[in-house]
Amino acid sequence: MELADTLFMIARKKTFGFLHLYHHSLTALLCYVQLHGTPPASYVPIVLNLGVHILMYWYYFLATFGGKIWWKKLVTISQIGQFVLDLIVVYFCTYTFYAFNHFPYLPNMGSCAGSVASAHFGIFLLTSYLMLFVDFFIKTYRKRPVTKVSTKKNGVPPLTN
Repeated sequence: MELADTLFMIARKKTFGFLHLYHHSLTALLCYVQLHGTPPASYVPIVLNLGVHILMYWYYFLATFGGKIWWKKLVTISQIGQFVLDLIVVYFCTYTFYAFNHFPYLPNMGSCAGSVASAHFGIFLLTSYLMLFVDFFIKTYRKRPVTKVSTKKNGVPPLTN
């Protein structure tokens, strides 16, 4: 299901940006790593991701019928929120794993099962997703200030390309 929107884009002969290719190709790898590493925190990102994808696919469904949907920006905000919540859980679980296993004098919630490598890969990937989606949000939705450009400087109009 993760690649359904990619299939829709191929069918509509749309081009892929870096964020789309990076996110979807590495999410497939992340699923594989998480299934084999079995970290308990992986269920939080899975459930949140499912919720965001329901919202996103509902948006795509409505958008196929034309018209502008007013809550498009909220889809991106929900994706960013998902990664923030994911990282809070994953960072907490990683902290408690290291505290329990290597620094038992620190407060912790016990040992989290699962492979350390899968947890580290999840942390790296979710952090990179958060940064990329925030960058996408800024580039897509930030209102650029309107600046007044002088049409003439010393009586000469500006060069245009």
